Amino acid sequence: MSHETRAHSRLGASSAARWMACPGSVALIGDTPSRPSRAAAEGTAAHELAEACIRDGLVSVPQSRIGTVMSNGIGVTAEMVRAVSVYVRLVSDAIFWGGVARPHRIEHKFHLAAIDPELFGTNDAIVRDGYTLRVYDLKYGAGVAVSPAGNPQLLYYALGALLDAELCRGVETVELVIVQPRGAGAVIKSHTVDVLEVAEFGVALAAAVARTRAPDAPLVAGSHCKFCPVAATCPANGQAAFAAAGAAFADMAPLTLPKPSGMSAEELGLRLQQAAQLRLWLKALEKHALTEGLAGRPPVGMKVVAGHGTRVWRGDPDAALRSLCEMTDLRREDVFREEPISVAQAEALLGKKEFEAFLSLVERKPGKPTLAPTTDKRPEIDLAKSFDDVT
Repeated sequence: MSHETRAHSRLGASSAARWMACPGSVALIGDTPSRPSRAAAEGTAAHELAEACIRDGLVSVPQSRIGTVMSNGIGVTAEMVRAVSVYVRLVSDAIFWGGVARPHRIEHKFHLAAIDPELFGTNDAIVRDGYTLRVYDLKYGAGVAVSPAGNPQLLYYALGALLDAELCRGVETVELVIVQPRGAGAVIKSHTVDVLEVAEFGVALAAAVARTRAPDAPLVAGSHCKFCPVAATCPANGQAAFAAAGAAFADMAPLTLPKPSGMSAEELGLRLQQAAQLRLWLKALEKHALTEGLAGRPPVGMKVVAGHGTRVWRGDPDAALRSLCEMTDLRREDVFREEPISVAQAEALLGKKEFEAFLSLVERKPGKPTLAPTTDKRPEIDLAKSFDDVT
């Protein structure tokens, strides 16, 4: 079964931080259909690529994989090869330490049926090293850095890993390892817990499942709302956002904002906390409004248009930059830093006028659909067209 078609649980590991904090979200979401974002689809392709390379006994992703189309239709890029290679190398080295394969599992399906039938998932990779079990989680996203310490998703995976009696006999500690090659901060992060701590998480998990089944399961707003599919229509999230706005702007004339310079340190801290909740709700609102617009139901006074496109290197960025070096005075160290420089960075190095001679190396990636006022000069998008890049 491909990564794209595998089953997903309503009480899955990836959403555990949300449903354990907000029990009512499970019933509120129900069977709401979700459209995978482009970022999620790329993550699925990256996982499929990583699995194939590790199973083939490779220690990194070969350049020849660039252009390969994965089962969900996403093509492998040079950036994906670089990022996934970090994970493949780490896991492969852990498995084949000293030339002998350690006990391991790759993309291992597990079921926490002893706790609840809806608790199941798939571990990216598990490797046993003596009395320690390493549980690896590849995060391909380029967003906020994720920590393994106290992470419900990683502890959920650890619980599933420990169910494998053959693999885990005698294990005393579990090392939770996050590999996030494109995120902010450290690329590889780990946190070690003992088996008892994982078992205690299992008790907490069972209690959290029971709370989601209660008739009066509460809706609780918080940072976990960020990835909730019904954040825009959730009454608790909306109330929290409006409460924050009301507290921040109470007793003020319309469109009158307080001067930050006149606030005390305590008030500044309070307003920033309230603003964070308000931003979460507004982001969810905008996402929901765009979904409605793409379905032919745009908000009154709005239309769906193509966003501003971005310039990218045509084909393989490495090849484009090598050509640029051959035709200019740029040196390899100028263009290949921690990662190949962008089109905008290359234009800044050469100057706008000189760079115009090399526009054949550049292409403009179409902008994502976005909402704009009906007075916007951009033409309305043909909604019969499919947009895979909507996030």
